[in-house]
Amino acid sequence: MNALEKALLWFDAINPRMEKARLDPGIIRASEYLRENPDKSFSINDIADVVGLSSSRFSHLFREQTGMTPGQFLERERIMRANQLLTVTSRTIAEISAMVGFASPFYFTSRFRKITGVNPREFRRLL
Repeated sequence: MNALEKALLWFDAINPRMEKARLDPGIIRASEYLRENPDKSFSINDIADVVGLSSSRFSHLFREQTGMTPGQFLERERIMRANQLLTVTSRTIAEISAMVGFASPFYFTSRFRKITGVNPREFRRLL
């Protein structure tokens, strides 16, 4: 139960609660695009093209306004989506790993543990 509480508190702490009024419209579009496509691989150029900014301007603006790089943001979204899938489905760890965009279930488990404090199997067991 402590691990679950720790994970939930962590997710609350990293929730940016972005105020849309203060964010650049391109950053809002980019964050929505990444949130809607957590299973896809992106380059900075890909995302910058989607929002109509140069890659350098996009990278700088994204970090300035969200406090994280686009890669960090995407990883956070992937882990949050995996958390949901672990909670509401009985899919295997490997299936969930692929569904949220991790090529390797071992790497997924490593990142999940680093971010939440427990591995996916322990997380599911604690539910």
